[in-house]
Order: sequence, then C-alpha cells, then structure tokens
Amino acid sequence: MNRRITQLLGLALYLLWFLPGSHIPASGLSKQSDSETFTRIETLIRMAGEERDNQLAVELADQATNLADSMGESLLTAQAYQISGTAWRAAGDYLVAYERLREAFHLFNALELHHEVNIVKREIGETFRAGGAFISLNASALRHEAYEVKREIGENFRGGSVFEQAMRLFYEAKTYFSIAGESLELAKTLNRMAATSFEMTKSHPAFNTLLESIEPSASAFTEGITAHPELMRMLDQTKAYLDSATTMARQLNDHALIISNENIRAAIYGMEYKTTMSLRKYDEIMDYMNETGYTNDLPLVMINKARSLGVGWLNRYEDAIELALEALELAMNLNTTIYVIMAHESLHDNYLALGDYEKAYIHFVNNAQFVFLQQGNLLLLKTNAKEYEFQIKQREAEISHNQSLFHTTAIMGGVIVLVISVFLVILGIKNREKWRLLDELNSKNLLIKKQNKDLTDANTSKDRLFSIIGHDLRSPLQTILGYNNLLKSNIEKYDKKEVRKFTHNINMAAEQTLYLLNNLLQWAKLQRKQMHHEPEPVDLKQVSEEIRGFGNEMANTKNLQITNLIPPGLKVNADLEMLKTILRNLLGNALKFTNVGGKIILSAQTTPHETIICVEDNGIGMQKDFANTLFDSNESHSEPGTLGEEGTGLGLVICKEFVEMHGGKIWVESTQDVGSKFCFSIPISFN
Repeated sequence: MNRRITQLLGLALYLLWFLPGSHIPASGLSKQSDSETFTRIETLIRMAGEERDNQLAVELADQATNLADSMGESLLTAQAYQISGTAWRAAGDYLVAYERLREAFHLFNALELHHEVNIVKREIGETFRAGGAFISLNASALRHEAYEVKREIGENFRGGSVFEQAMRLFYEAKTYFSIAGESLELAKTLNRMAATSFEMTKSHPAFNTLLESIEPSASAFTEGITAHPELMRMLDQTKAYLDSATTMARQLNDHALIISNENIRAAIYGMEYKTTMSLRKYDEIMDYMNETGYTNDLPLVMINKARSLGVGWLNRYEDAIELALEALELAMNLNTTIYVIMAHESLHDNYLALGDYEKAYIHFVNNAQFVFLQQGNLLLLKTNAKEYEFQIKQREAEISHNQSLFHTTAIMGGVIVLVISVFLVILGIKNREKWRLLDELNSKNLLIKKQNKDLTDANTSKDRLFSIIGHDLRSPLQTILGYNNLLKSNIEKYDKKEVRKFTHNINMAAEQTLYLLNNLLQWAKLQRKQMHHEPEPVDLKQVSEEIRGFGNEMANTKNLQITNLIPPGLKVNADLEMLKTILRNLLGNALKFTNVGGKIILSAQTTPHETIICVEDNGIGMQKDFANTLFDSNESHSEPGTLGEEGTGLGLVICKEFVEMHGGKIWVESTQDVGSKFCFSIPISFN
C-alpha cells in the first residue's frame, strides 16, 4: 500500500510539473518549447515501459499518447500507442490493447519503419493469443480488422520467402472474407495469394531444372512443363487465384487492384517466355495508370518491364537501363524507397552484364545505402545527418587533401566487389554442375528402378502366360480331343442324336477355346503396348445384339434368359473391336456365373457427361472384398462357373484397360447369392 501511494504521489508531482501551464502563474508565461514537450513524452514512454504496476503503467502510457497525439509527431505517437497497448494487455483489457497496437501498426507502417512494424505485429499476435476467446466473444466487430492484420502479416512472410506460412494466413483471411461477403477484401487477399503462388512456383527446384532443360521459347516451356506435374499444378493454381482476383477487381472498379493483378499476369507471361505478350501487357498497364491517374506504382511496372528486357530474358541491356533510370527518377520523386532499391538493383545487374563495372558498382553502393535507410530509424538518421553535415564542413579541407587516396580506395573497392562477384559466379557454376550431376544420377537411378519393375512385371506376365496355357487352355482342348476320339472309334455305334450331342459339345469347347485365346492374345498385346485405339461412331444396340448372339448357345445350354434393354439408335464414339471385347467378356462373365434358369439384362443410359452401359445378372454374386480386387492385374481370379466353366482370369483386366483407353471407368455392384451388375462408362467428350 505504501509503495502504491508513493507511486501515485510521484505521478501527480510529475504531471503537475509537465502538464502545459500547470506550474505557470496566472499572469502567464509563454508555452514551453516543442523540444521540452518531446522530452516529456519520451520520459513518459520510458517510465511506462519500466513500471511494473500495470495500472500505473497504463496511466503513464495514456498520458504519453495524448501528448504525442496533440503534437502531431507521428513517430512518438506510434511509440506511445505501442507501449500503451502492451500496458493495457498486461492489465487484462485485450480490446483496448488491440486498438492501441492497431494504431501503432498503422503509424509505423506509414513511416515505413519495417522493423517496428514487425515488432507490433508480434505484439498484436500475442494479444490475440492471450485474449483470443474474450475478443471473439466481445468484439466480433474487430474480426474484419483482425483478418486484415493477418493478411498483412502473411504479406510480411511472403516478403521473407516464408511462403507456406504466408499462404496459411492468406487462406484464413480468404475464408473469413468469403463467408462475410466482403468482396474488396476477398479480392485483395486473392491478389496476394496469386503473387505468393507465383513466387513459390519460381522458387521450386523443378523450375530451375525446367529452365535448364529447354530452349528459351514459349512452345518449349509449354511442352517442357508437362514433365513436371507439381510445377504445372502450382502454375495453374496461380492463374486460378489471379483470374478470381481480376474478375472481382474489375467488378469493383478498383484501379490499384486491377493494376496489381495485371502486373502479376505480365510477370507470368515473362516466366512462360511469352515475351511479346509480357511487354505488351506492361505497356497496357502503364497506359491504364496514366488514364486513371493512379501512378503510385508506375515505377514498379517500369522496373518489371526492364527486367523482361534485360538480364536473363531478352538481354537488351541498354533498353532495360534506360527504362530503369526513368523508374529510378520517378521513384525518387515519389519518395518510394522500396522502388528506389529495386531500380538500383536492376541497374546494377544490367550494367554488370554490359561490363560497365564502374556504374554497376555505383548502383550497388546506392542500393546498399537505401536498404539501410529502409530498415533504419528515420528520426535517428535525420539527427545523425545534421551531425554529419557539421563534421563534413569542418573536414572539407582534409577531404580535398586526401582526394587521390579516396579515388584509389574506391577503385580498389570496385575491384574487390568485382573479384567477389566473379568468385560467387564461379562458385554458382560449380554448384550448378554439382546439382546437375546429382539430378542426372537420380534420373538414372529412377530409370534403373523402372527397368527392374518392368523386368519383374515381364517375368510375372511370362509365368502367368505359361500357367494359362498349361491349365486353362488344356481343359477345353482335352474336351475336344476326348469327344473326337469317341466319334473316331465308335461312330458306327452311335445314332444321330448322340453324334449331334457330341458335335455340339465339341463346338462349345472350341468356342470356349477361341474365346480364351482371344483374351490371351489381347492381353499379350496390352503387355507389349501394341493395342491401338481408333474410335468411330458405333450403334450400341446393333453391337450388343451381335454379342448377344455370341452368348445364345451357352444361354440355351443353361436355359438363361438374355434381355437387351439398350434403346435403338443410341450411339457412342468408340473403338469397335474394343467395345465388342468389353461386352463379350462382361456377357461371358454373366453367363458363366449365373445358375440354370437365371436372367441377364443388358442396359444403357446417357447422362449429360457420359454413357453408362451395364450387364446385370441374378447369379451367385460375390463378397465385397473379392469384388474390390476383380480388376487388379496382379491378382488371379480364374474361378470355375456354375457348370464348371473354365476361364483365364484376364477378361475383366482387359475390360478395365480398354475402358480406360476410352477415358471411362468400370465398376461392379454385387451381393453374394443375389447377383452382380457390371457397368462401364464412355465420356460424352468421346461421343
């Protein structure tokens, strides 16, 4: 208690002394100078930061905020809001803490003090972490601004190339703004997602591999990227984000967003070696900016166009330098530090490529200076500048005396920079060669693995072929030989009815053998990749009737009823022989596993996207686990039919291969002891 009273008395005495007019007699004295007020504010900020009593720290911080705000001093106001926010958070009032920190964030951001901006972002994140539940229950109106901050933090991660973290925050913001129906904020978020996705694509290891493996042309890029599915997916995703952002920006007529979207699109054209389209797009953007009067980002567009003209693309260094110099002048006039840095960087690269090391060095040094200015404390730099100006005046005579030494040092510095640059280039070349050899080794290892797999598959296919020849084809051939020997030895003893029965059985066995051989030959062609897909318009009803005729003899033997419900005139665009094979195998499968007196139905229906053809029976069916492996070429499913009919187990595997060559799918619905329904689809795009 005594400590608390002492603190309050100290605060009261401090405020009585420092409040404007608090110690000035009624007769009146002039107001204290601004410098004294600045001192008060700085003292209050320091005291608030050091004070351990939360309530007293809040009072000190708020007093500093009020004074700084009244003075219109942005830097001190931002510092006061920051210390006030941390004090209110420590006191447990997270809403006020968030409001204070948000004000500090906007002020630091306007001053381009990125280090302080990052600190405040962390403070905001800690405030949300500490009071997240309270804020969500009591301050839903702040959610919009909270997700704006998340997007800005994501942009900071993007600037630091932490792309995955940036995309996570952008996605959270996109989800919120989409649900909230806030079109403008959603469009801004999609724009940032497009920019981040673009940079992720360019930084992907496969991108450098692609560029090294192709000629610098649009057609080579389009063809080469197909060998990198992940890279193609990332580029498609970038374009999808960009298309959505562009559509919304045009609906909202937001000039800044339209310009940013088109700038990204021009960069994508450049990445794809569509150089003419890229340069034309940059010209269109600059015309649009001049028409709308929105020229704040004109230096950025000019720098990006200079990049397309210069190093690594068209190598028109002089044109790139001319455009970059214009961008630099405009950025200096607009006082946009980041664009000044980018312009110096572009000029350095192009002068270096031209061999003008002196100018390259000048822009290298200027770039470094502006980077320092970008990251430093502007107020401190202004104060130091005054001190340096005074020191320079005192040492002008000394500097003139040492001018020759200065030039020598500058030249030596340039030589050192050049030597370091050459060393880095050589090191980069060696590393690139090392990675190339590593990639080549990995490619050869993958090829060896593939060849080993192909050899294993070939051995498996050979073993399966011998098994089919030795077992599945042997049985019907034995049947033919057996009946033939009976007829040969005893034909005089048999009457016409018995002879007719024997010849019928021989015919059935021969047809079965032919059926098995056809499947075997087609499977062998598939293994050697010798099957050719030649689609043509096919009358499905007519083909199904022909296949139905193929199964009539076996159907009659088992007293099966085959019903064809496929509508007349229904046509599909398919390979005729493949379609016949599919239907023949599915019908043969149904005939084989349907009990005597059963039913089989052929049907077809057309949807907006595909034609679905089915063969359904009320046979013995199968369990679900067994059905799931039917189309697996590595599994053997040569099961005897209801009358002991043999098979190779290849029919359904061939059906799957042929259906997929048409771009369709095949599946089965089956219940044990109830029946099975085999269906396959042919997409309308093939029709």
